[in-house]
Amino acid sequence: MSTSGDDLLRMCLATGIAAAKAGDKYQARLYLERALRLQPSPEERVQALLYLQQIADDPVERRAYLEQILIFDPANPTARQELAILEGRLTREQLRSPDASAESEPAQGPEPIPSRRFVCKNCGGIMRFDPWKGRLLCQYCGHTILPSEAVQAGYVVVEGDFLTTLPTEVGHRWQKQSYAVRCAGCGATSILPEGQFSASCPFCGSPQVVHIELDADVIPPHGILPFRISQEQALTAVQEWLGSGWFTPADLRRSARLASIRRAYLPFWAFDFIGTVKWNALMQSGSEWVPTADALSIFEEGVLVPASSSVPASLLEQAMDFDLHELEPFAPEKLAGWPAELYQVSLADASIRARERVAHMVRERIAGQLFPGQNIRSLSISTHMVNIDRFQHLLLPFWLMSYRYRDGVRHVVVNGQTGRVAGELPRTYAPLLILAGLALAVIAAFTVLIYLITSSGGIGFP
Repeated sequence: MSTSGDDLLRMCLATGIAAAKAGDKYQARLYLERALRLQPSPEERVQALLYLQQIADDPVERRAYLEQILIFDPANPTARQELAILEGRLTREQLRSPDASAESEPAQGPEPIPSRRFVCKNCGGIMRFDPWKGRLLCQYCGHTILPSEAVQAGYVVVEGDFLTTLPTEVGHRWQKQSYAVRCAGCGATSILPEGQFSASCPFCGSPQVVHIELDADVIPPHGILPFRISQEQALTAVQEWLGSGWFTPADLRRSARLASIRRAYLPFWAFDFIGTVKWNALMQSGSEWVPTADALSIFEEGVLVPASSSVPASLLEQAMDFDLHELEPFAPEKLAGWPAELYQVSLADASIRARERVAHMVRERIAGQLFPGQNIRSLSISTHMVNIDRFQHLLLPFWLMSYRYRDGVRHVVVNGQTGRVAGELPRTYAPLLILAGLALAVIAAFTVLIYLITSSGGIGFP
C-alpha cells in the first residue's frame, strides 16, 4: 500500500518526537531530519526543530536550530527562553513552577534604610529634580547639575523580553512591604507606605530618594516620563473640566473647593504586541447576510496598563494619553522631591489586561476600518497567534487631586505630560428633565393640532 507525502510526513514527525521523548537521540534525529525534507508546514517545521534542539549536544547546533525556529515563529516562547538560557540571560532555576504562589514572602518588619539626598556643592542647599530643565536644581542659589545617567549620549530606554520573563518569579511578584527610612538631613526615621520609594522628610522637608534593595524577583523601572504640566496648569485644566458637560451641576465650578493636591510618579506596564488576528463575520449584502473571513496583521506598541494600587485604574485609564517617545532612562536622581510608587500589579496580571485591551482595539478596527458604513454582525476574532514581544516598567507623571462639593469629596487625576483630566463628577438631571418637558410640550401641541383638524372635518382638497 502506497503512503502519501502528508501521511509519511506525519509518521516521521510522530516517530521522531516519540524517540526524542524516549531518549533515543539517533532515531529521533533520523526521523525529524527526514520530516524536514518532506516540505512540512511552518507549524510542523517548528515542532521538528524544537525537538532537534532539545536532543542536540553541541551549543552551536542548538543555537542554529533555535534561530531557525525564530525565523518561522519570532514569538515562540520555548525558543526564546531556550536561547536566553543558552546565552546566559536566564537560568532554568529562575523558571517559575506552575504551582508557585504569586505572593511575596511576608516582611519581618522594616529596618531603617539610609536615604540619599542631593546637596548643592556651592551653598549646601537642598536640590530637587526639575523636570522642565531635566536637571537637579538648588532651591537656594539656583545652581543646577545633570543627573549622572542623563549625560550618557545615545542611551536608550531599557526594555524587557516578555516571553523570557513571564515564566520566572519576576513576572508574578512585586515588592510588598513598607520601609523605615532614616533621613540623611536631620536623622529622623519615618516609614514609607508600601510600594513607595521616594518622598520628602516629614520633619525637615528634605527630598529623599530611598535606595531600596529590591527583591531579586522585582523588576526595577526601565523608563520615566518627566512632568510637563505645572501645578498651576493642572489646576486650570481641572477648573475648565468642572465647568464642562451637560449633566454637571450649574454651580459646580463655583462651589467646588480643592481638598488636596499632590504630584506623583505612578507605575505602569507597557507592552508591545505582534502577530496575526483571524476573524470571521456576517456582512449584509442586500437582504442577505454573507459570511466573510480574513486575517489582520497587527503591531501595537506601548499598550499601557496601570500598576498602582493607590489610584483607581478606571481613572488612570481615562487620562493616559501619553507620548511615550519622550521617555527617558530611569535614574534615581530624577525622583528627588517627587513621590513615586513601585508596581502593585504583577507583570502576568497586567499582561492579561493588556490582551483584553488589544482584542477590543482590534475588534473596533475591523468593524470601523475594514467595513466603513457597512452592516456586520456576529464578528468573531481569534488572538491566539498574537504575542507580547517586549515590555517596560514605566513611571508616569500625574497630578492627584480631590475636591469637596456639598457634602462629598471626589477624586481627580491630571496627566502630568498632556494635561488631560479624568475624575468623578456629581450629576444633575435638571437638563434631562427640561428636555423631557419640552418633548412632552411638543407632543401635546401636535395632539391638540390633530384633534382640531379631525374635529373640523379635516382638510379638504378641491
